[in-house]
Amino acid sequence: LTSVDSSREPTPQQQQQIDRKTVMTSYLPFAQANLFRTKRKMSGPVGSWGPLDEKNSVAWPEINGAPVTVGGGRSPRHWCDSVDYREVASFVLFALYMVADVGLGVMVWVTFFKFTIEPDQHRSRATWGGVWLLFAGTFFYVRRLVRSRVDVHLRGMMDHAEIFVAMSLVMVFSVNIAFYLHVPATMPLKDLGFMLIPEQGLHSKWRPVSDILTAGVPVMFLLQTIFMTRPNRCRIVSSFFRIATICYFLRMLTVSMTSLPGPAPHCRAGSPDYFPPTTWIDIVTRVGPIYGNYNSCGDLIFSGHMAYTNSAVLLYLRTLDRNFAGRTASKIRWACGLAYLTILAVLCIAGRKHYTVDVVLGLIISTLVFFHFEHSWTPLCFQVPHGLLPVGDLQRLYGSQWRKRFSMDVTDEALNELDDAEGDEEARRLLKANASTYNQVQLIC
Repeated sequence: LTSVDSSREPTPQQQQQIDRKTVMTSYLPFAQANLFRTKRKMSGPVGSWGPLDEKNSVAWPEINGAPVTVGGGRSPRHWCDSVDYREVASFVLFALYMVADVGLGVMVWVTFFKFTIEPDQHRSRATWGGVWLLFAGTFFYVRRLVRSRVDVHLRGMMDHAEIFVAMSLVMVFSVNIAFYLHVPATMPLKDLGFMLIPEQGLHSKWRPVSDILTAGVPVMFLLQTIFMTRPNRCRIVSSFFRIATICYFLRMLTVSMTSLPGPAPHCRAGSPDYFPPTTWIDIVTRVGPIYGNYNSCGDLIFSGHMAYTNSAVLLYLRTLDRNFAGRTASKIRWACGLAYLTILAVLCIAGRKHYTVDVVLGLIISTLVFFHFEHSWTPLCFQVPHGLLPVGDLQRLYGSQWRKRFSMDVTDEALNELDDAEGDEEARRLLKANASTYNQVQLIC
């Protein structure tokens, strides 16, 4: 027998296999253990794993020449060792321009109707129409000039921001329609949350807290993205805009369908602050909710406060979980996020800004939207049309019981597909076509 020297250097093939071993990203919180799968040598009943079976680490090699790095473990590369202040300063300047860009874009829309459509005199329309054309032309010229001089990451983020603001504008039209159809009532509808949570006073110092909490998480998250590289920072911000856009699209479809009496004090009969839109010009030009003026009524189902905040909280927690391992720390983060959302929900109900059903639906809908559109405008059900997740993710989702949740044919199909892919890079790319999209580390320098 020839003795084997255990101290010798691994062969290039062995080193490549070592380098390929990674940790799969979880689709649920708290699951961050290393994954192993059993490579079956023969087909048998589900759950019967014989001595001929081999246990291998779940790993995915390079795709298109770039290593697929996935979350789950802490690494010194997850956060930048040093911050490039010049890059951060340029990003902040572009972010300020982006805020001005979307703000001026809304102004272009409002001034068109207010100064060129609404006036009765043709001379006034012609005069203001010329001013509007000059203003709009300058706006679009500067926008095009700036976009031509920034990189693809900033352009992509700006595209997402503009789509979000455009959808917010359409959603506000729907809110104004709901306000136009609203009939004030003396008392709000019966609500279990109203029975359990006392109403805040009209001038209570706690009334604006819910609006502050709604804006707090996105602002805090944006500040922490300073420590990311620009591509990852832009990807995170774009993900938030994408999720919020889809939530607002769904809210636009529902908010004006059924008119309910608003529970807020300013929406009740006899309130001096009740000013609904009276013309179609008011409907298309009242954009108060975009900049935080929430004085509308009837825009209830579902809560935009909860949908917006829950999207930001989920994105924040998932990004941290992908890059900072530790079950205890993850549980603490998710508990804090749950407490944050609970406080916001209680304040919304106490301020009578929404009925309880609005708050609950806002949480449910935004959660479902998040897990389907976190990484792409294409929903996850279209990205994985056969409904079969990679074996490693099944094992992480269901633990040791995952094989019992699927038929033997499905289990064998998944394992055989994975076994075949291990020897063929093209098959590997087809099997894990979205690995570089939804399994990549979000914070890396």
